[in-house]
Amino acid sequence: VEQTADAKAVVWQNIMSRKSVRSYTDQPISREQIDTLLRAAMAAPSGKDMRPWKFLVLDDSLAIKDFAVKVPRAKMLAEAKAVAVVCGDMTVTGDDGKPSYSWVLDCSLASENLLLMAEAMGLGAVWVSVHPREERIAEVRQALNLPEHLMPLNIIPLGYPKGDAKPKDKYNEDKENLYNRSKFYNVSGVPACLIDGTPIQSSIPAISSKIDELKEGKQKIDLQITSNISDGKLLVNVNAKPL
Repeated sequence: VEQTADAKAVVWQNIMSRKSVRSYTDQPISREQIDTLLRAAMAAPSGKDMRPWKFLVLDDSLAIKDFAVKVPRAKMLAEAKAVAVVCGDMTVTGDDGKPSYSWVLDCSLASENLLLMAEAMGLGAVWVSVHPREERIAEVRQALNLPEHLMPLNIIPLGYPKGDAKPKDKYNEDKENLYNRSKFYNVSGVPACLIDGTPIQSSIPAISSKIDELKEGKQKIDLQITSNISDGKLLVNVNAKPL
């Protein structure tokens, strides 16, 4: 479906306006608003469509205050009108019977959707990291009495913004970080490398094959790999000498 210019502008504005808000007014957040946020979060992509997320929501003022006391480093919790704790659910398993290998990625994408939806709704929010810091995981587990199969990824306090938080322009104008095709690839788009002076078309497999060949004799070798860029191509030279 073709998107209109207005629709694209709305999405662009939403993304570029997102900001971390750490202070909130006394205005409450309704269950309907929370449901909208969760629907947006769960619209995120997920590896193999496993959706290994669980959202624990606090919207009772006493529960939030108790949580704030137990997680003192997240000072903004004291003013939050709702809190979402995004967790990976290890009981969600794939065909191999194992938990999702991409639960952190999936839950992160869901979290970003939630943050963007909060911005679109005029709400303030901020990502408070938990995973992979063991002490933070233990702190949140104890505060919420989480079962072992739920792994907290982050805490997202929510409320109507207080103050004048501004989005940050994080765009990096260093084009070498963005447009490196001509620097590392030849015209055909295939990595261009040399090994022992011989041109090859696939650097990693070729280097691996060369190393395996040199190691077949099961003797110790002095392996030196050097590289440089010449005429827009990445040149790799592998030298090996028996020790």
